[in-house]
Amino acid sequence: MTPRDILADRFVPWAPRAWRHVAAVVLGMTAVSFGCSSDQAENPSGGGALGGAGPGGAGLGDPSSGGSSTSSGGDGDGSGGASGLGGAATGGLAALGGATSGGAPGLGGSTSGGAPGLGGATSGGEPGLGGSTSGGAPNLGGAISGGSAGLGGVSELGGATSGGATGSGGATSGGGPGLGGSTSGGAPNLGGATSGGSAGTGGVVDPCTNGVQDAGEEGVDCGGSCSPCEVVYRIGPPSPCHDDTYIEDCANGTSPSCSAALGGSGCTVANVCEADTSKIGLPVTHACPRHMLFSPEMVQAAKDDAVTYGWPNPDDPPFTYAVAGHDIDTGGVDSGLTGNSCCQCYQLVLGTPLDNAPQPPRIPVPKPLIVQTFNTAAGGPMSFDLFMAVGGYGAFNGCYNDPNFQNTATTYGEFAYTGFPDPNALTQPNMLYYEGGLRYLNLEVCNSLGDDYQPSADAVQSAECQDRIEELCNQIESPSAMVTNTSRASCIEGNRYESLYHQNWRDSIVKRIECPEAFTRVTGCKIPNQGLPSADPDVRTVGDNDGSFLTGYGTTTMQDCCKPTCAWHDNINVTTDPEFRSFYSCDVMGEPITAY
Repeated sequence: MTPRDILADRFVPWAPRAWRHVAAVVLGMTAVSFGCSSDQAENPSGGGALGGAGPGGAGLGDPSSGGSSTSSGGDGDGSGGASGLGGAATGGLAALGGATSGGAPGLGGSTSGGAPGLGGATSGGEPGLGGSTSGGAPNLGGAISGGSAGLGGVSELGGATSGGATGSGGATSGGGPGLGGSTSGGAPNLGGATSGGSAGTGGVVDPCTNGVQDAGEEGVDCGGSCSPCEVVYRIGPPSPCHDDTYIEDCANGTSPSCSAALGGSGCTVANVCEADTSKIGLPVTHACPRHMLFSPEMVQAAKDDAVTYGWPNPDDPPFTYAVAGHDIDTGGVDSGLTGNSCCQCYQLVLGTPLDNAPQPPRIPVPKPLIVQTFNTAAGGPMSFDLFMAVGGYGAFNGCYNDPNFQNTATTYGEFAYTGFPDPNALTQPNMLYYEGGLRYLNLEVCNSLGDDYQPSADAVQSAECQDRIEELCNQIESPSAMVTNTSRASCIEGNRYESLYHQNWRDSIVKRIECPEAFTRVTGCKIPNQGLPSADPDVRTVGDNDGSFLTGYGTTTMQDCCKPTCAWHDNINVTTDPEFRSFYSCDVMGEPITAY
């Protein structure tokens, strides 16, 4: 047996005899000494002694030809060759385990265009023992660019080539990370990835292309730091199986569609704020985030209606859309109605805030509102209780599992949010519940007196105030990214200096109007033409009143997350569209429950 055969038997005893012979030939061609020749050990040509490294190779011991165990491709990224158990030559022949750039590989290495050694693979060539060709199958050795990865990729012991694969945890130039990485077009390995490979475990994935609605996005891969979302609010009508307090034909089986829609669970659904234990197991319904002040759907519908009705500047329409609780005012704006004001629309022009707030002109009066009634028992006939994020619970709380609030709805164990602003951050904790929620007036940092000892607008405009509001609003968390983002935006925008809807306004003027078409497609409730006037974009302030608006009305704010009164069709006292006959109700993830 020749010395070369002895070496092959020693270092590749697992290989068949024919392959070991090939290895022996290759080993005999290398410039590495294993105790056979002292001059070979001292003078490697571009390669590494056992443990040495050339440029780009990693070794186990002393470096040779400019390489070291930690430089030019040691534990981090190299600049060319791929490392094995020994080092790599620059254009030369590889040591045991090394690889050349353009040369022939040694045991376990790979070349770019060269002939395979034992375990090596060429680009497009036949795989050696454990190697793979470009586009080939995974193996236990090395892999080349475009091929499948082996257990450990191209590099061994943490070495990496420029654009090639890293060792455990190393990063490639343009490729993916270590553990779990893959080759360019190939299969994943346990070591690294070649240039152009895809990310493995721990790789950086662009949040704008990951197919998920991440925090800060307004939709899946859009909004926030991504490209703008296309807002789709025209969806199917509200489900008739979820908007009646009792479905008459369900029990006797003549309404099979509703029986199927309700999962055979009964002929009605639960309101999250109910405490009816007999409904446990039935579908649970909630208020919808699409109805919030400044929701993407509301904002887009106002723009679209501006185009339809010829209002000025559709990109910045003259109205803000909102829904509100409003008790019927039969002696005033709701003259001629009976029962309640469900689904009626109003143009509401704000007057002045309460005395504890800065007064105009110290603060601007926000745009007029177009409001649709979605709730009742809302503070009386002269009030409009605007629905916005963290607007204050009121009588019930279906939003957040808050043990400090007496009427938190726990019967069905469903809540819209898993995180909510800290009540202790407000001037008084109960302000989150009863005093309008998270509004600028409830934060000390947002309030100050001017030289005349009257509330000043300086504080609410300050970065300190606005940053604090944003910080607290961003404590809102939901299992749904859509609910999280919609709610945070509503919370923040309602407290902006230029849009201070999140406070109580008085001395406002109101007129009942025909509901704009796109607006009703967001809410779900459409009343056929009642012969009422349309919204008037020229009436922007109370001073613009032409006599057709009634005076003395005011606003409050709320968010209890309960299914609203007007999401039950049998609560609506006027004729509605046969399909769009009630407000949408939503599931716990904020998705509207539709007929189709």
